[in-house]
Amino acid sequence: MKKFLLFIIMSIVSMNVMADGMMAHDAYVRLLPPTAKTTGAFMTLMNHGMKDYKLVKAESDAADKVELTIT
Repeated sequence: MKKFLLFIIMSIVSMNVMADGMMAHDAYVRLLPPTAKTTGAFMTLMNHGMKDYKLVKAESDAADKVELTIT
């Protein structure tokens, strides 16, 4: 259930980000067996606007802990 909620949240965030010239592309959550305690969510962020943005934090109501990794 948490994985499904995380997917919904990512979808909503993707729609909100697009409104500011930012776009979340290829967003997905790695599906794991129900007994797994962790999973991963991945996306590529693209800035199509004129304003610069800096990603400084990630959070989710669907998880107790969120780690942000930028590559």
